Amino acid sequence: RVQELEQRLERSERARASLSDAATELQAALAEAEELHERELAMHREAAERVQEEMRAMEREMDSERRQVLVRESTMAKRAREQKEEHARELAAQRHEMQSRLTATSNAADALGERAEALAADKAKAVHARNEAEQELARVREELERAREEARTLRERTDAEELDR
Repeated sequence: RVQELEQRLERSERARASLSDAATELQAALAEAEELHERELAMHREAAERVQEEMRAMEREMDSERRQVLVRESTMAKRAREQKEEHARELAAQRHEMQSRLTATSNAADALGERAEALAADKAKAVHARNEAEQELARVREELERAREEARTLRERTDAEELDR
């Protein structure tokens, strides 16, 4: 009977150690997942900053081009009528190109909006995964506590039976 109780106690202690190891592994995995999430967020922030800087550079370039166009328009007003017609065609082409660039900038802004939404979705997924890992860790801790309680109970029974003898 004592040997059977000792065997049960050993099994219980091994189970407790195994659960403790599993809890440690889960904690390490959770820490690694959080670190990965933080790195991904940092990468996304850097990418967003780069895109914003590119947009500002494009806006500066467009402002410069707008100023150049205004200078050209002023010069054209002073030229002869035949030159005005030629320059009007050039201006129309430049305006078309500028409109194309404005459209490209607008498309880039739309893409940034979509990217921001994707980042928000990625963040939500990471938070959900972290919550699931925390729930699993809590469950393992509860199992570990139950195993400890069972081991404690077995020890008390074993001690009581040894005292009875």
